[in-house]
Amino acid sequence: MNFELAIDASGKATAKLVGPPLSDAILGACLESTLAGPTFSAEAAGVTRFHLQLRDGTRVVRMIELGTETWWMRREPAVRTLRANFPRLRGCYEQLLLRRGLVDGSVTFDLRVRTDGTVSSLNVDSSPSFEKDPLLWCVADVVASLGFEKQESSDARIRYRLGFAADAE
Repeated sequence: MNFELAIDASGKATAKLVGPPLSDAILGACLESTLAGPTFSAEAAGVTRFHLQLRDGTRVVRMIELGTETWWMRREPAVRTLRANFPRLRGCYEQLLLRRGLVDGSVTFDLRVRTDGTVSSLNVDSSPSFEKDPLLWCVADVVASLGFEKQESSDARIRYRLGFAADAE
């Protein structure tokens, strides 16, 4: 985006967007007022143009369910419990993105659930891109802490495969 910054003889600055308007009018107004805020010395009087590039530091992160199998338990409540914890699982993936940049991959959880709904055992496998990454410990901690609905069988089991992908900033 391009701004025109005008400084009058008293050093007061005004700024305006030059070119196409921003899609976010509130952001545009905020930038104009921020750029116009400072007072400059009288020697700076005049008009200058500059290009401002903003990066908001966000990425589009996708979590894709790649498959769910259940044995001796109802599938939908189990999936609901896992989905309810997507923000925590996403946090694990975002930490990986900060450490390693854009990396896509998948994780498979194979877990057994006690009759009281707590996880009794958990095995985590991953695609090669995630092997030996702290992401695996993080997602394992999240899944191991979950409480599923109470089960009639102590052999209740879930295999859940989840893909992670991010678009560039």
